[in-house]
Amino acid sequence: MPSEHPPHVPLSLLCCGALVLALTGCAGPDLDRTDYLDGKVAVLYYSSGFWNAMTKGYVVFVDEDGTTESVTTEGMQYEAMAYNGTDLLFHEVATSTIVGPGATRFDRASEEYGAVMGGTLPDGTLYTVFNTGDTGDGYTSSVNWYDGDTLRTGSVDSEIWQTGAGPDGTLYLTGVPDSWEEEELTVTLYAAQLGTELTYEPVAEWTIHEEDLPQGGLTVNGGHLYQPEYSRRAEGVDDREVGLRLTDVDLSDGSVEHHPVATYYDDYYTHDDSDAPPADKADLPSAEAAWYYGSRRTHLIDDTLYLVDGTGQAYRFDTTTGEASAHFTTDPEASASDEVHTSWSGEELYVFFRNFEDEDRATLQTYDAATGEMTSELAVTGLASLPMDLRGLGLYDFLPLTGTG
Repeated sequence: MPSEHPPHVPLSLLCCGALVLALTGCAGPDLDRTDYLDGKVAVLYYSSGFWNAMTKGYVVFVDEDGTTESVTTEGMQYEAMAYNGTDLLFHEVATSTIVGPGATRFDRASEEYGAVMGGTLPDGTLYTVFNTGDTGDGYTSSVNWYDGDTLRTGSVDSEIWQTGAGPDGTLYLTGVPDSWEEEELTVTLYAAQLGTELTYEPVAEWTIHEEDLPQGGLTVNGGHLYQPEYSRRAEGVDDREVGLRLTDVDLSDGSVEHHPVATYYDDYYTHDDSDAPPADKADLPSAEAAWYYGSRRTHLIDDTLYLVDGTGQAYRFDTTTGEASAHFTTDPEASASDEVHTSWSGEELYVFFRNFEDEDRATLQTYDAATGEMTSELAVTGLASLPMDLRGLGLYDFLPLTGTG
């Protein structure tokens, strides 16, 4: 059954009692200010939860001058935020927080430890998906959505991997059963409606290998849905290569086809630790590097789907012809960094990167999607105060606070 979550004590009152330890501390940012996001250009979510039982997290807000403010949270194992151009949604284990004009905090009915994807419906509804786990009756995932007034939760009987919204407000989800002992996995595409309750139905199915990696989110255009997948069994690749393909689902009949995008040298599955690929693969980029950059890789502008990989290569896919082509490459310093995430907003690609040897040096760049030209570069400071490298904090999500996330 769907559930609604009651608002928590106002954020400003947290400094008056023991609950202060759960969020900011009295000296932290005043997140109950409805104008708090004014002048902020990006938000980062760091957490130690995946690596350390003593979880700690930070939500870091980047100001337009590059300075930062951070909020200490109870860290998640991984986290995905959502932003609709007005309000930001982020989570802790048992609470969800809205930052912006709708500033409030909700106590959830059950604890969750990791949101895999977050996004926005066309009407501004914010959503995130938690992989709840096996409840005894099979694997389930929880969808949380905020409509500007109420935070609601519903469940899907699947381990959800990717999400994306259609222009009509349908939330699409791809997931698999919890059967990792199998070499072949059946991916199911679901179409969900988020109203006063969650309803969903299967739309299509296809098979992938357990080593295949769907990544980048779901994109809907012209009655078709697209999911990027890295696969050793993509068309045209040999046993030392990994292919990047776009799985294309015709939403009218559920039929599935795959479009090749790029080919990489397989330096991950084959555990090849050499400094360079063999001569016949020397022109191919690294498959292991291609998977970096986080989960927000794809973006639709008109009929063109843009996709960036972890080597910094951006591709264009024409949804009207099914043809893909290399487009532009981001700053090589980004792809060589210890920490790099991408996200899209409007007609721009945002790239955040940082090297651990200089803990207080981070960079935020933007690129014009049409031309591939860098349009801005901002030095981000203040991150050295967070124990990111030595204590195992990882960057799990990054959103520009412009347009919609």
